Amino acid sequence: MSKKITQIILISLISCLLACNSESHKTAIEIPPRLIQTDTTNRTQFIAIIDDSAIKKNIQLTKNDLSIIDQQIKIAVSNYNVEREQYLKKIRLEDPKTTIKREDLFIDLKNYKRQYVAHINAKKQKEVWVNCFCSNEGNDEWKSKIIEVRDGGKCYFNLRIIIEQKSYYEFMVNGKA
Repeated sequence: MSKKITQIILISLISCLLACNSESHKTAIEIPPRLIQTDTTNRTQFIAIIDDSAIKKNIQLTKNDLSIIDQQIKIAVSNYNVEREQYLKKIRLEDPKTTIKREDLFIDLKNYKRQYVAHINAKKQKEVWVNCFCSNEGNDEWKSKIIEVRDGGKCYFNLRIIIEQKSYYEFMVNGKA
């Protein structure tokens, strides 16, 4: 009996690995639409707050939390853009005829939609995973599904924010194909 279970698990894992390495670059994890809240307290209307159905606990984000999240995103993006500025200067020194422009490298937050997934971490702190992507991305699917994309460059980035510490970590910008 355990041999059969082992075979089923092995087949499932292989199927998953093959599916994960398929040509499709975009996947979405279904989140029941009843869990979606659109943030109307922020200046932008391009934010969806999505409950993490895996933890079965609704973590509310206050206006103060949203302000901290916004601040930390701006800090992370500013740090990223400073690094990109240094990179661009280096490229221009090495190749004065380069056609790379600032807008090709820099993140401008006004061009992005955001998804927030809040949870309580292992240290009992409110933590938010922030998923950002270019606002020209698709239809309203992003309000009910977490958008995951391989590649895509600066058009897709995410980070984690610990509200109580007013800090971020794991800032990651997707690579280019």
